[in-house]
Amino acid sequence: MPAASKLSFSNGGLAPDFDQPVTIAKPSATSLINTAVPASPVTNTTKITKFDVKTGALAGSFLIGTRSAPFTGQIVKIGSTTEAYGFFLLPTGVPDNATSPKLSGKVVLGAPQVRLPKSPPSQAPSHFGKCAPMSRA
Repeated sequence: MPAASKLSFSNGGLAPDFDQPVTIAKPSATSLINTAVPASPVTNTTKITKFDVKTGALAGSFLIGTRSAPFTGQIVKIGSTTEAYGFFLLPTGVPDNATSPKLSGKVVLGAPQVRLPKSPPSQAPSHFGKCAPMSRA
């Protein structure tokens, strides 16, 4: 996972979905322990309470108004990519946060996506598709 990563939260009653920049650091060259800390600006009071590369555990929480949503996930390596995938549970708040139903949403920790500008559709050359038939010898 790159040092500059992001947590992406989606679905589960969120409107809109949101991303939280995260800084991942290794405290020393000989350490097997990494740290993951929300970077500025912190969105929705996002906290990471567990980031254990040895067990693959990821956990934390965020706040939407007065509703606290815990999240949990698993760090996995697929090919050359390391990401974490998990879920959060956001109370609906009706009738109150303690007893209301909870909506489940998706959380992904990974590299920030680079958004490329959209380019105009390519035009095929005017001679495209007008090839002479091949003769058989």
